[in-house]
Amino acid sequence: MFLLGIVVLTLAGYAALCMLRPYIPCAKCTGRPAAPCRACRGHRVRLRAGHRILNGSRRAHDHITR
Repeated sequence: MFLLGIVVLTLAGYAALCMLRPYIPCAKCTGRPAAPCRACRGHRVRLRAGHRILNGSRRAHDHITR
C-alpha cells in the first residue's frame, strides 16, 4: 500500500510539472547552434514526454467523441 502511494504521488507530481512547465531544454543540441535536430527543430526546447502523451490522449478523445 505504501509503494502504491509513492507511485501515485510521483505520477501526480510529474503530471503537475508537465502542466506547469511543458517544455524542457533539448538534450541533443544544447549549446550547439549548428543544424537543427529532429527533437526540437532548432528551437532548443522540446515537449516533455508526459505532455506529448497528454496531447495524444486529448486528440484521441476528440477523435472518438466526434
